[in-house]
Amino acid sequence: MPSHRRKVPLLRRMPHHPFHAPTGWQRSVWAHFGVEQPYGAACGITLSPDLHAMYQRYAFSFYPNGDGRYTLHFFEPQCDIYHPFHGKEIPRDAFRTVNDYEIPSDEYFRWHYAQCVMLHVRGITVDQ
Repeated sequence: MPSHRRKVPLLRRMPHHPFHAPTGWQRSVWAHFGVEQPYGAACGITLSPDLHAMYQRYAFSFYPNGDGRYTLHFFEPQCDIYHPFHGKEIPRDAFRTVNDYEIPSDEYFRWHYAQCVMLHVRGITVDQ
């Protein structure tokens, strides 16, 4: 690709990502997950910049196993340093909070994981 051409951000190429949603739709998505304040702690997790970019474009996800345990699933590891973490189980206490309302719900993690699977199997995500 010539250097003078501007790359289109990946999220702009993913029409079903909440980034593209009208404001009213975004509210209904958060309401579906039982969230009243979309900028609250339960609406996100803090990740390093590289992991955040991968999470945002559905390259990895947390799969909730129940009992407060999560499994990391890398759909597109960006480099070899992530391979050892694929399939690693993370206990609930690794999120460094005692309040369950301060981390995304298992339902949200399941939704994100399903979007990852659909993107990598079918080539698109879907509105749910």
